[in-house]
Amino acid sequence: MATAESRISPIDPGVRSGPASAGGPVSGIDGRYFANVRGSFKEVHSIAGDIESGAGLGPRSNGTSCGGCHAYPTVGGSSPNRNPQIAMASSHGATNAIPSFMRDDGPILAVRVRTKFGSFEAGDVLPVFTVTGRSDAYHCAMSQPDFPNFSRLVFRIPTPLFGAGLIDNLPDAQILANMQTQVIAKSSLGIDGWPNLHPDGSVGKFGWKAQHSSLTAFAEEAYQTEMGVLNGNYNQRREALSKACYALYDAAYEDPYASSSYDSSEPGSVILFTEFMRFLDAPLAVNEFRGATADSIAQGRRLFGDIGCALCHTPTLRTGGGSDVSALNNRDTPLYSDLLLHHMGTQLADGIVQGGAGPDAFRTAPLWGLGQRIFLLHDGRTRNLTVAIEAHAGTDSESPSEARSVVKRFERLKPVEQQDLLNFLRSL
Repeated sequence: MATAESRISPIDPGVRSGPASAGGPVSGIDGRYFANVRGSFKEVHSIAGDIESGAGLGPRSNGTSCGGCHAYPTVGGSSPNRNPQIAMASSHGATNAIPSFMRDDGPILAVRVRTKFGSFEAGDVLPVFTVTGRSDAYHCAMSQPDFPNFSRLVFRIPTPLFGAGLIDNLPDAQILANMQTQVIAKSSLGIDGWPNLHPDGSVGKFGWKAQHSSLTAFAEEAYQTEMGVLNGNYNQRREALSKACYALYDAAYEDPYASSSYDSSEPGSVILFTEFMRFLDAPLAVNEFRGATADSIAQGRRLFGDIGCALCHTPTLRTGGGSDVSALNNRDTPLYSDLLLHHMGTQLADGIVQGGAGPDAFRTAPLWGLGQRIFLLHDGRTRNLTVAIEAHAGTDSESPSEARSVVKRFERLKPVEQQDLLNFLRSL
């Protein structure tokens, strides 16, 4: 006879309600300054740009604002419940068509190509929208991409930015030292993990594949790929522009004394974006919430360690002492990540190579703030924690996921224990 306990089906509690548990500055940051950099992050770009930096929207983009995509549960987060790209596509009179893979009730998407496509190399972001038809684009017109077969496209959603300054202040040496801990336990479960080392020897920390080792580089690439603005190390346009577009963009870009929305050689905007991310404090966990008691969450935290989740999702790393902001120094940082790359198997593989991250490798996603995250996994394919956990197991024995054995342990838990673990994750 089935027991009452065996009849319980674990249910993802879903996105935790209530006020945002993140979005404020670390202590010691001037309130006016933080409001200023936050305002820059939220600013909706036109082609003309803003008065302060002169930098505006490029000829191709995925959106018109950093804050429009990093929006939930507040500015600096991830994708909101409704996709703002739908409205961005027609802002200022733009005539962009909405691609079939983009939905109003779906996550914000950045599109990458698996193989070379026109001027875009394998792995590059393929901007979805153009300035054609915008009232501030004059006669500049460009064709939207003729999107190739879906099998050549992969999708990623915005990563949450809360606590980014703390991650930036984690010493590379500590990440590498943590990699060498619990090696017997990791090996017994098929867990390896390695850093995405950059040419200068620095450890990658940011992006779905740890492709950036600094917040500045992360901001620079996003400015080019998401809003089309050339800047810093990302200052090469991909294609020849029409005469009208040349007059609007390239001519000014080539003239260092001309004002251009395309030219962000003045680093103001990138610095402001970086400062906002740097000063965002970490998300706060809760001890209980509707449907989840303190005891259940505590049991889930224990199980998280017992079954091996914490071998990759390291509960805490400690920042160094090199920041000029004391609140970022020598601080235990509950990010729940080792910031290393791991093989995740064919079910999650995106086929993209970035530095030391191969086709099925991803950075261990930090779990702090998970309780108020809507879309899960790198491509936002699910809103359900159980589905996300199961996807970690992979399907191909020839290219297994490093998380497979841990997922099997999760599946062997009693239903009430699985519920405790889900409650714990949504408490973060």
